[in-house]
Amino acid sequence: MKHSRLLVGAIAGLAFVSLNVVVLRRLLDLGAPPPPPAAVAAPAPERPLVRVGVISRYAPRLIYDTYQPVMDYLGAAGTHRYELRLSASYEDAAAQLRRGDVSASFLGTWIYGRLGPASGLVPVLAPRDRDGQGVATSRAVLVARADGPVRSVADLAGRGVALPSRDSYAANWFVEECLPGAQLTAAALDSVHHFSHHQTVVYRVLDGRYDAGVVKEAVALRYGGPDLRIVARSAPYPGPPLVVRADDRSPVLAEMIALLLDLDPRAERDAAVLAGWDNEFALGFARVDAATYVPVLPGRGGGATP
Repeated sequence: MKHSRLLVGAIAGLAFVSLNVVVLRRLLDLGAPPPPPAAVAAPAPERPLVRVGVISRYAPRLIYDTYQPVMDYLGAAGTHRYELRLSASYEDAAAQLRRGDVSASFLGTWIYGRLGPASGLVPVLAPRDRDGQGVATSRAVLVARADGPVRSVADLAGRGVALPSRDSYAANWFVEECLPGAQLTAAALDSVHHFSHHQTVVYRVLDGRYDAGVVKEAVALRYGGPDLRIVARSAPYPGPPLVVRADDRSPVLAEMIALLLDLDPRAERDAAVLAGWDNEFALGFARVDAATYVPVLPGRGGGATP
């Protein structure tokens, strides 16, 4: 019996020692080394950012709706990220480009003609026309309420007129050509007020605060429709250009220009892209140069037509 108790004790002691060895091995990690962790892929380098400016002819939300789809396309099709840079005024947009704050800028026709050639800025692209060969044209229009008394330019004498920016083609056409064509000057009017955005001009005419206003024809049709009467139109002028610095030969400009020129509304794939763009750019872009805008340099525009 004594030997049996000794044997049981020995077995229990051996089991206790074995258990402690197992625990000790785990604590001291005496087993085989664990497999190495799976390799983690390094994050892809962020693509370079390209800023593109735009004049302040529309309210910020409308600018975004108009131009952001173009930025989205460039970013998806190109090797850079593209970001809109808003401006405080027409002149501020040109100044951003001259300083190099942006690589390119969607300027207005008039502000390019007034500041671009003397500032080392050159136009490279503009909205394409319906024939697919040349540049689309725009018109400035004098508008009044359809139920109002203004039916001719001469009817503006003694009345208030709303205008867009002083640096817009529309405002300058009105002062320099439309009024003189009717033997009037700004002094013959009751008042003239400039607003920052074209659509604001339409709203101020529709709500009766001003007897007439001057805007781009496309804006009048979009925001005024049948409630506005078009009293006079300017001669056609080339659409607003995408402008760059003449001394900038960076690859990003070549990429941007190539991608925009590559869009063909007759191609099914491109038509699907363009369908989501503003009407101004819905036919893609065409090449332009400084000669395209010579007719709209100050003092060279056309007169008013009914």
